[in-house]
Amino acid sequence: MFQPPKILLFQEYFSPGYLAGGMQTATKHLLSNPNFFNIRIVTSNADLNMVSGYPDIYPDRWTNRKFGERFFPVWYAHKGIIQARFYAHFYSFKPDWIYLQGIYGFFFFFVPMFLALWGRIPVIICPHGMLDKGSLDQKFFKKWIYLKVFVLFGWHKKIRWQATSMHEENQIRFFFGEKAKVFSTKLMVSPKTTKVHRTYKNRDVLHLLFYSRVSPKKNLHLILESMLKTDASISLSIVGPIEDKFYWEKSCFPLMALLGNRVCYHGSVRSIEDYLNLKEVHFMILPSDAENFSFAIFECLSKGIPVITSRNTPWENIKTKGGGFILEDVSKMTELLNELSYLSDSAYQKYCQGALNCAASYMESCQGNIEDYHKLFSWPLQG
Repeated sequence: MFQPPKILLFQEYFSPGYLAGGMQTATKHLLSNPNFFNIRIVTSNADLNMVSGYPDIYPDRWTNRKFGERFFPVWYAHKGIIQARFYAHFYSFKPDWIYLQGIYGFFFFFVPMFLALWGRIPVIICPHGMLDKGSLDQKFFKKWIYLKVFVLFGWHKKIRWQATSMHEENQIRFFFGEKAKVFSTKLMVSPKTTKVHRTYKNRDVLHLLFYSRVSPKKNLHLILESMLKTDASISLSIVGPIEDKFYWEKSCFPLMALLGNRVCYHGSVRSIEDYLNLKEVHFMILPSDAENFSFAIFECLSKGIPVITSRNTPWENIKTKGGGFILEDVSKMTELLNELSYLSDSAYQKYCQGALNCAASYMESCQGNIEDYHKLFSWPLQG
């Protein structure tokens, strides 16, 4: 009789949190799609930068949470700290695989990896873009030493790596060698259909949305600098948690002060729908230094919101399907924004349809992707 693989997944931030970005979303989508995985999740009982824990969730015990049509046991560690006796409890589950999200962290990465390697339990690591140049540029020296130590101890040779794009596969092989054991999958997206957002576009009016965590690699300051040279009819809404307060206060806030009421910070939202219920958006803009996937871009495209982004994302079909613009040269942003402000509604709606086509194309390419995850979790037994 077939027994589904037992998977113990460690991830520092998880649902009901949403402030840590795409990693949280990716795991939720994976669990929400029809699957037979026997997964238990170990996470923190607070979201990124939260002082207090989640209300109505008792820490340091298993809590059944529903994703899609099934319930999965989740352990919410109090204050993000896991005591040694709890690791013994987790591993008494006798998992077939240890599945680690990201490549940093003591309680949710290093300790479970070390215990798994010591106990000869296969380990799968999904870096989730943490090997991107844009990510490594933040605290570069510390991360460089960390990766050197990782290689020095030979841990990378005992790991099964999950790459969610060709770019990430190349990154893994760059740091850990061509012989690194890499299995490629696409990130899953929600199987549910969502309501399309329709916005009328007047000439001489352009409402932009920056929908992301605020950190240097997302380049919010470049948008603000460009807006200083644009028509006053162009406005920007900023939606997302402030991850880097120094960057926000020194590089963004002074520019926002100069722009006045043309820019507004709305804080964090659980999903793009929460914001769209209150405001209208013409284009989402994210000129990021690096994006491994960007669920924020996918969310907007799936709502029919065209996207302006950089060439440092995997969303090449934005250009080919007319779902927005890819900035090859960020210095041309001002010129582009001025041109878009003069778009008529009929011209604008073509970009909205292109955005929907981009999202539909990705969803179509994801058909059968759950089978890739089935292979991922059986692959170590095959060789």
